[in-house]
Amino acid sequence: MSETTAGLLQVALLIAALAACYRPLGAYMARVYTSEHDIRIERVLYRVMGVDPKADQRWPVYARSLLAFSAVSLLFPAAEALPTVQTPDFVLDFANYRATRGEQEVRLTPTEWRLLSALAATPGHLVTHAQLLRAAWGPSYGRESNYLRVYANQLRRKLEPDPGHPRYLLTEPGIGYRLMV
Repeated sequence: MSETTAGLLQVALLIAALAACYRPLGAYMARVYTSEHDIRIERVLYRVMGVDPKADQRWPVYARSLLAFSAVSLLFPAAEALPTVQTPDFVLDFANYRATRGEQEVRLTPTEWRLLSALAATPGHLVTHAQLLRAAWGPSYGRESNYLRVYANQLRRKLEPDPGHPRYLLTEPGIGYRLMV
């Protein structure tokens, strides 16, 4: 039996099993559908297939729901969440988008989170200006290093104990940045 046939058989068995128990697909699909952090194409795929994950889903809608969820899962596999970064001065919880400095919660913008996640993916290693710009703003950015200076200073003010003498977010002049943990 080929891999394609085996996969189709597994999907058919899963649809049958889900249809037999008449339960919604679960909170994950609804969370992806309604999340502020989702990719908009996911919502488009759900709508094209006629799926409303918040509705009570019975058999006719169930097959479409499963197929839509499967298509989105195949096209956009879930990225592994970065571990929580802990330093003596601050904690970055990437899974929950929560930053704390001491006992106080620190508000970070989505761009700041994207920059920090790119840096935290390889702690202690150099991340170039071009890599950070693409991670934060997309593939059409690569030479606007002045953006990074502004955001690095904002992050230092929010996270570092002494922003004038940073210990965690270090600059490699003309090259990039390092997150020392």
